[in-house]
Amino acid sequence: MVARIKIGRSIKGILNYNESKVRAGNADLILASGFSTEAEDLTFSQKLRRFEKLIQRNDRIKTNAVHISLNFPPGEHPDTETLQKIAADYMKRIGFGDQPYLVYQHKDAHHSHIHIVSTPIRAKGRAINLHKIGKEKSEPARKAIEQEYGLTPADGRKSAKIFARDPIGPEAAEYGKTETKQTISNIVREVTENYKFTSLEELNAILRQYNVTAYRGAVGSRQYVNRGLTYSILDKGGYRIGVPIKASSIYGKPTLNNLEKKFDRNRIKKIPYKKYVQGKLDAVIRRTSSFEGLISGLQQKNIQCHFQRNDGGEIRSIYLIDPFNRTIYEAGELGYSLESLFSNLKYNATTRDSKSPNGTDNDLKNADNLERFKIEISLEILKNLLSADQGGPELDPGFLKKKRKKRRKP
Repeated sequence: MVARIKIGRSIKGILNYNESKVRAGNADLILASGFSTEAEDLTFSQKLRRFEKLIQRNDRIKTNAVHISLNFPPGEHPDTETLQKIAADYMKRIGFGDQPYLVYQHKDAHHSHIHIVSTPIRAKGRAINLHKIGKEKSEPARKAIEQEYGLTPADGRKSAKIFARDPIGPEAAEYGKTETKQTISNIVREVTENYKFTSLEELNAILRQYNVTAYRGAVGSRQYVNRGLTYSILDKGGYRIGVPIKASSIYGKPTLNNLEKKFDRNRIKKIPYKKYVQGKLDAVIRRTSSFEGLISGLQQKNIQCHFQRNDGGEIRSIYLIDPFNRTIYEAGELGYSLESLFSNLKYNATTRDSKSPNGTDNDLKNADNLERFKIEISLEILKNLLSADQGGPELDPGFLKKKRKKRRKP
């Protein structure tokens, strides 16, 4: 089991996120602890009011919302009753047993997981200490629950692979199909929290996979000068449609200032996955001679290709998106400028068209020449080594003198 704790400032935003999953049929409210009404009879207003009454008792504390997810590996599917017991046991062990909390079972991924919503503000206005709660409270609780319920331990790298994030993301937005703000919020939250992007252009390359875009406004406009950011749904032609949603109104506040903080952190986070994508790109480039072949070849390897074009329609940048590891790279980061990419494809097309009548193409000839060149180089190196006393660099005479054996004292 893997436990993740996130602390926020908007209990309404956390509640909205989970309730929208329920309305879409992707989640169920399975437990309401500390509420005077049964879970299935609670309205949204009743849930929100219960939390807000506690939060109002200490308005000095801004981080007044807690969002916890408990994740189980693929193949491990505890029933609803067991999930209720695990949630209650976990909350008691981390010091939230007397707090009101809601437990949602999400159904939008291959692995079982539950989300818990609560507040650290107690009835008398004092707050539960959240400092180091992950290390000092959550980790011991997780280990105890794993042992008690016979769950798969999440310790160590090998075990952690079991809990690898599912590559399936949210459904692409479709204007008019669902409520615009909630659709955009769900997609933006999923992408900004889980993908490792390092610029607004990279973020938009990912968002466009889901028909959403982030927009700063026209250069020189009031929105642009004030560093504002909005999110919109894209139509089939790639144009913004509908009412744009302010970044500050989305749970998690993916504003430009907050995104820029992520850019710096993500530059380090995505380094370990670079060779993985680079290897797949190298393999596809060796076998293709067109952009169509490049795109289809990468898709077969579960890598999405996004082309960014200028106003004239010319390709300006190429981004490669790895949905499994949640990373994105500009082709230049992987050693391929636009010029070198074009050159490689053009070279492949030329060699493919110049096959000899007997079926042997230039690639084979080049391979033979390369092997012959390697042999010649090896022979030359060997020759130089054997003749080092004639043409090699002069050595200090001290190294050439034989060492005298020390006489042993009788």
